[in-house]
Amino acid sequence: MRVLVEGYRRMTPVERLERAFSMTRTLKLLIEAQVRSEHPAASDQEIRLRVGARWLPRDVMIGAYGWDPNAPENQ
Repeated sequence: MRVLVEGYRRMTPVERLERAFSMTRTLKLLIEAQVRSEHPAASDQEIRLRVGARWLPRDVMIGAYGWDPNAPENQ
């Protein structure tokens, strides 16, 4: 862990930001893969909604997208 922290300390702010964006993209791909395996018949739009629901609060998903991740038909 110490080596990792030291590596981040040596990075420029831009490099740290690029690393954060890269980790976020990787996490999104992993979440998408999990959602696809859990819902193999889901459309691409449903996959996007389900991935979004893992990042955003329920009230935001309902307000912004009109989609309730907790609705019985979405389980």
